[in-house]
Amino acid sequence: MYLQVTGKLPKWYALYNEGFATDSSGIAATEKIYGKKIDEVEKDWVAWLLKLDPPRLVIGPGAASLGIVSNQLPDALEIAQLVLQAAAEKAGLAVGDALIRVDGTRVIDREDLMLVLARHKAGDTVKIEYRRKGDYRDTTATLTPMPAMPQPPADAPAKPKP
Repeated sequence: MYLQVTGKLPKWYALYNEGFATDSSGIAATEKIYGKKIDEVEKDWVAWLLKLDPPRLVIGPGAASLGIVSNQLPDALEIAQLVLQAAAEKAGLAVGDALIRVDGTRVIDREDLMLVLARHKAGDTVKIEYRRKGDYRDTTATLTPMPAMPQPPADAPAKPKP
């Protein structure tokens, strides 16, 4: 990312390819485009890195949520339950759908999904690629806040009254 932000990526890439046979590490290309030894480039990079805002990792009540309970598949997350009026239900997703990508990121397990959602806040819209009965489809969902207390799933039967 540092190469891109400093406008050096295209030149670095060309130099790296040109010198790959003698330096597959890319150090020579880096030193050439910045005009300094790698130790000095690293100091500059660390200084730049420390100025960046840390990533948002909010998980818990109020955090961005799709409103699903999921099961692990070999290649995706299957929706096992939907929270009433949450993002997934409103986007037309259904129990049994398999999430493939969320916001352009491949989602294979719950951790993948949590990391994608942690970059967002409730109200953000994300693109979702999913599989339903073997057919691949796309939709968008506006993320909803994670509830403070579990909500009944959309497909749960109503509790009988005493």
